[in-house]
Amino acid sequence: MCIRDRLSTAFFILCSSLSHAAPDADFVFINGKIYTMDEDKAWATALVVSANKISHVGSNDGARKYIGSDTRVIDLKGKMLMPGFVDAHNHLATGGLVKIGQDLTGSKSTKEILERLRQYVRENPDRPFYFAHSWETPMFGGVFPTKQDLDSIVANRPLIMLNEDTHNAIANSKALQMADVNRSTEDPIPGQSYFLRNNEGEPTGVMFDYAAWTPVGEAIGLMDEKALVEPAELFISYLSRHGVTAYYDMGMMFPSPDQNTFMGLEVLAKREQQGQLPMRVKSAIQN
Repeated sequence: MCIRDRLSTAFFILCSSLSHAAPDADFVFINGKIYTMDEDKAWATALVVSANKISHVGSNDGARKYIGSDTRVIDLKGKMLMPGFVDAHNHLATGGLVKIGQDLTGSKSTKEILERLRQYVRENPDRPFYFAHSWETPMFGGVFPTKQDLDSIVANRPLIMLNEDTHNAIANSKALQMADVNRSTEDPIPGQSYFLRNNEGEPTGVMFDYAAWTPVGEAIGLMDEKALVEPAELFISYLSRHGVTAYYDMGMMFPSPDQNTFMGLEVLAKREQQGQLPMRVKSAIQN
């Protein structure tokens, strides 16, 4: 074989090997216990991420060929790596709100709830409004605390507390007054979303479902875009820390002031633009 033929063959081999070289990865995870969810090959030791997609799952040796000058290599040192969780039902707004305010989880009686609220108000004397969450509906046996009970804790500033699934709420008189909720206020959806009333038709402060309580929340300043920023940050961080890589928002409930979009969507969009949204989000709109 002449020199020219040898050079041509070598050039062909070089080009061929280059064309089959693995592209540089963004992340390479090695030395791990990687659960694949594949029944035939349930475990691997290495995983490669390229262009925001998993491009290789297998051995350390197989993954190393994806390592380039800008690849971040993460040694798992025997730790487990698995597919992220997908939360099938959550809400940015209410899911975020329960990360702030007074947590009433574990309360066993109206007396205990009122004492925890009293301490919360005492420790936060300058708040423009007071917010609590996670009381359990069955605890009261149908005999709920009233606005008068909450008035005994704070009467000159609004107070609202949501139950454990955020569908129901109880507010003091100041909060109801700010939202113009009174005897003549019609129930938003009779029998489904409504105000519990006394024998004279006066709202007791107990509100069932979102259409009843969200206008009260909006009136006291709980539901504007600025107020959602901190809860949204806590909510997203909480999901991310617990391995949630995608969630379905089952209802963006609070329209923006111009009514052209929803505040939750605006908060998510801004975080995505800033590179601070570590998960995928699918959303429904709730009117």
